[in-house]
Amino acid sequence: MTALTARCHCGATRLRLAHAPETLTACNCSFCFKRGTLWAYYPAGDVLVLEDAHTVGYSRDPALRVHYHCGVCGCGTHSALACTWTEHGPDFSAPCIAVNARLLDDVALTEALPVNAVDGRSGW
Repeated sequence: MTALTARCHCGATRLRLAHAPETLTACNCSFCFKRGTLWAYYPAGDVLVLEDAHTVGYSRDPALRVHYHCGVCGCGTHSALACTWTEHGPDFSAPCIAVNARLLDDVALTEALPVNAVDGRSGW
């Protein structure tokens, strides 16, 4: 499949994804639950931010993660993570980008992908 585009509601923030995700993740931690996101995880090099002049970052722990949203329409767009989570815990040699898959232009693709539920409220 060719590259995909994710864009916020107003179009001020756009991301280009190198390929379609294979799965999505729904996390119930206090942040993700309130944001209502479905995450698609990518190695940092597989996501290109095309338009981000209005993107705003937020973090309680910027050494681990920064969450971004469009400063115009408020849509949560992506998060930059200092590590990739594995079955053995965090791998800090592999930073990643979590993209809000609800912003993908190809809605049919998003609806067809399996969703993994993560219990973020209980901690990792």
